[in-house]
Amino acid sequence: MSNNASQSNIAYTPKIPNKQPTANKKKSQIVCKSLESTLKESYTIQVGTIGRRIGTDGQFIFHLTSDFASFLRPGLMLMEDRFYQMLTIQNFWHNNANYYIMFEEINSREKAKAYTNAHLYTNEEQTRLYCKLKEGEFFYFDIIGLEVIEENEVLGIVQNIERIGTTDYLLIVPLDSDNTAKKHTKPVKTNTKSSCTNKPKTFMLPYVDAYVVDISLPNGAHKGMVRTQNAKALFFAQH
Repeated sequence: MSNNASQSNIAYTPKIPNKQPTANKKKSQIVCKSLESTLKESYTIQVGTIGRRIGTDGQFIFHLTSDFASFLRPGLMLMEDRFYQMLTIQNFWHNNANYYIMFEEINSREKAKAYTNAHLYTNEEQTRLYCKLKEGEFFYFDIIGLEVIEENEVLGIVQNIERIGTTDYLLIVPLDSDNTAKKHTKPVKTNTKSSCTNKPKTFMLPYVDAYVVDISLPNGAHKGMVRTQNAKALFFAQH
């Protein structure tokens, strides 16, 4: 994202043996659930989607969603959202505009079948370590949670960022009447269904010069903010 927002190592989730005392089995299930929950909380930055299988030894087409293809390298561990296990990149390459990937844990077409269309996630620590920003660029997760301010009025909080086509959009949660942001200001994974009927309303603000003046990140007493223009008119137009 320009003023750009762009879009680790944890041991594998232990497998539960097929035969063991009932008490130990329940304990192991609890441990697995706990580790799965920890992974979900830490690995929230989507880098791409595993596509269809090719070849005979676990190769995949890879659909990149990150702005940093160079981030993906042999030895890097990512979380997949099919079984919430860690996968280690064995090889990553591209041919023209197509990307391909292999994992150390997947070495057959049979294993590969189970991971087709799974999303892959990294965490903030790995992202900051391997992705180097240019001046005026930002990571998505640094912008999420910032106040959106126009003419000294706080319009809301950045809940998430979505890319539609080639344009990034800030999803902003408006403030309630008591000047507090509505719930759920942390990033949420896309492509998930929810039966929740009281989901807070948001409005979408294109990340373009016509609406976003500048972004400042938290620094000491300064909380950071997204300074906008013409955003209020766009909010009322969407509601």
